[in-house]
Amino acid sequence: MKTLKYISAALLLILFSSCLKLGLDDIEYFDEADITAFNFEYRWMGDNNGNDRLFVQKLNTAYTIDTIAYTISCDITVPDASDTGDEPTDDFPTEIRDMVSIEELVGYADLSAAAKIAPIGSAPNLGSMQNFSGSDMQYKVTAADDKTIKEWTLIITSFTK
Repeated sequence: MKTLKYISAALLLILFSSCLKLGLDDIEYFDEADITAFNFEYRWMGDNNGNDRLFVQKLNTAYTIDTIAYTISCDITVPDASDTGDEPTDDFPTEIRDMVSIEELVGYADLSAAAKIAPIGSAPNLGSMQNFSGSDMQYKVTAADDKTIKEWTLIITSFTK
């Protein structure tokens, strides 16, 4: 009985493995290195029924993308507080809203398919709490083909609370 299990397992392994090495189509690498959207959010740790939890509030971001000059201009607006008290996960308390500043935001970008982004110089990193009050925020976007590289400039035109 044990031998039958091992033989069955070996046959299944052979059946579901492939030796195909030739005749596969080459996958085309994308050569676009564009930023297609840019957004911001504020994050804080809070209490959720006796447990520490990360809370996230998306900020209203109106952005304009110039694909000729490679610039993204952003108007950031902090939404109104929402102290409903029903579910803490839905709240954006006034005391938290009061702490939101341009010096402590999380920025993130949408890119062309399979592209990579990296800050240039002292530009803030994306995806973690950073200071976006600087005037020289540039990012290098590298296309999936690793040949096309564009340097984009992020401009914060307004921050409204």
